[in-house]
Amino acid sequence: MMKILVIDDDEQICDIVEKILCREGYKVTIARDGFEGLRCFEQVQPDLVITDVFMPNKDGLEVITELLEHTPDFRIIAISGMRMHQLEALDIALLFGATSVLEKPFTRKQLLRAVKMALFRKSHEMSDSCSLSPAF
Repeated sequence: MMKILVIDDDEQICDIVEKILCREGYKVTIARDGFEGLRCFEQVQPDLVITDVFMPNKDGLEVITELLEHTPDFRIIAISGMRMHQLEALDIALLFGATSVLEKPFTRKQLLRAVKMALFRKSHEMSDSCSLSPAF
């Protein structure tokens, strides 16, 4: 069973995402801010992280940065509904290394597509690296 860590301070978003993903057979862990999310990451060792960009204490950009420092190829979906000046927060999340982004509000179909694509890429890269043989 694939494990997904959802980090968001919006209780309603967490509830919706958890229900959608659990119905699809994923094991979901919820964290309410970046500090709790990073702590949960170590304990749960998820296959994917979905993080809000704007949260109190430690924001999603800090979470992305710290996760990728320790696990450079880890899959992260950034979510946000806020725009900052002329740059969108989600564009910035991609620059920080997020695998993909979703703008709030998103549909069930959009969420599942993003999750499946991120997990597919992860498993595809793992199988490619395992099947490489030395060239002689």
